[in-house]
Amino acid sequence: MITLRHPNICLLMGACTKPGNLMIIMEFLSNGSVADLLHGKKKRFLSFEMRMKMAKDAALGMNWLHHMNPPFLHLDLKPQNLLVDANLNVKVADFGLSQIKGREGEDELGGSPFYMAPEVLLARGATEKSDVYSFGICLWELYTREEPYKGMFADEEELTMSVCDDDIRPKLPEETPKTLKNLILKCWAGEPDNRCTFQEVLEQRIFEKINVEEAIGDEQGAAFWSEFFCTEKKPTWLEFWACLVKFLKPKEILSERDPRLEYFKIALLENTEEESNSLSTSIPKTIVDGTPPKVTRENFNKFILYFGPLEMNDMVDRLQTLVKSPYFHGDLSKKKAQSSLLKTKKSGYYLVRYSSRPGDFIITVMTYRHKKAEFEHHIVTVDKKNGQYILLIPPAGTTLNMALDMHRMAVLAANPPSYPTFDGLLNACKKTLGIPKASRFLQFKGTSLPITMPMDTNNTKGTVIQKKDESKLPKEKSGVRKRGGK
Repeated sequence: MITLRHPNICLLMGACTKPGNLMIIMEFLSNGSVADLLHGKKKRFLSFEMRMKMAKDAALGMNWLHHMNPPFLHLDLKPQNLLVDANLNVKVADFGLSQIKGREGEDELGGSPFYMAPEVLLARGATEKSDVYSFGICLWELYTREEPYKGMFADEEELTMSVCDDDIRPKLPEETPKTLKNLILKCWAGEPDNRCTFQEVLEQRIFEKINVEEAIGDEQGAAFWSEFFCTEKKPTWLEFWACLVKFLKPKEILSERDPRLEYFKIALLENTEEESNSLSTSIPKTIVDGTPPKVTRENFNKFILYFGPLEMNDMVDRLQTLVKSPYFHGDLSKKKAQSSLLKTKKSGYYLVRYSSRPGDFIITVMTYRHKKAEFEHHIVTVDKKNGQYILLIPPAGTTLNMALDMHRMAVLAANPPSYPTFDGLLNACKKTLGIPKASRFLQFKGTSLPITMPMDTNNTKGTVIQKKDESKLPKEKSGVRKRGGK
């Protein structure tokens, strides 16, 4: 163990060999183990990106062990043996069952059955690929934050038969990012030869690509970011624009004087509370000290969800058309929307705004009678395939809540009509929305166009949210009335 010196290996500090007081002294890692943080007394929220960073730390440590001469096999890789320091760096620990490859006794293996490879469960010997299998189970646990096979098997014999004979593995959620899913499946393949190596995973920057896929829900958008900015979250505008043109190969490249490009910049560049949507400069949001403006990965993702799919001219045209529409008020809260409409004291007036859920817009309509106001907040979503607008209206006689994914999917499964423009939707759905005339809107009167997208969002990726997280979704619902007054 004295030879095991690596940033992702728990360091041996010393040993006491005095009879009656035998001990080894290891590096102290204050956050305990990954298992403690996922399931134990130290359980805490760990973001997806942090969990993938922990997995990469473990892979770095294991890759170093496997490249020793001869290779060093851990043979008991599990979250309990991945220790975490004060800065949430992970270090591989507990080498009680480890072996030098090729030494005698290699067939007499112990370990934790839930994490053991089929060949180890069957006592057929172990190789580096046996550790890779264990890593696959750890990776599943880090992603799902659940314990593998919990309550599934009565004893170790049943586990062995299921894993070795029937290829049973922990169930992967449907929404698992594609690259992460492929990595887990490859790690826990039944045949050792079909498993990847830690070196391959690290050289191919798999974890960086997984983080991009999780952050950017659109497949083409994720492919673009992975190709050019796999390890970056904030490239400069010039780098981003040059790479996007190279990736999309548009027939028409927008000139610097094209206002559509100016709007596109404002939507994508990094926001700060002090910055506005002003179009008075050719390069918006340029930092005073001369630092070049940067595009954020979060804004890029939100832009695709609101104005995608990722097609150069179509998406910038959709952005320009909507933000220049006089009824569009941009990033306006529900409370401010109602307050603004209330000042008109006129029934049937409406405005359109961003929803806090990227890819959705809200049509807020007011009915004003007898000095009392009622408001309806209708959700309009964007079809990710063609960028058309769909009004999400629950079927008559139902109480579906369009803020919940399972209810949205039920409505979308019925193929509701879609419209290429917001104007077309407003004119076609006047009766449903309770709008006497599409021209009866509260006009936006700001000094600059309402381009900037909401900064604080839920479910930015736009993927299906599990049941247990539905309570965290935006509370705006379709078809729900709320009384209000001055």
